[in-house]
Amino acid sequence: MKIRGVSEAIATYLGWDVADLRENRYHYGRTGTLQIFTVGEDYMTACKSDRKGPPKCHNPDYNFEWVCLESDFFGWKILREGTLLPSCN
Repeated sequence: MKIRGVSEAIATYLGWDVADLRENRYHYGRTGTLQIFTVGEDYMTACKSDRKGPPKCHNPDYNFEWVCLESDFFGWKILREGTLLPSCN
């Protein structure tokens, strides 16, 4: 399966439609190129599995503590904001 972007990676992981997930983009524009989505009361993002560290926002007011939900989901690392889960860096 070829996943082409952050929203598609998260939507596929959750079993959602990509269009439905994109409606939940968090503070579009304030987080720069970092795509963050709200899922219920959680914030989620994704990055390529080979990335060394978690993604960061250019605005320090919007930096999150990311924890890994899945370290290699079709080449993507799925991340959720929070500190309750162990990291998969």
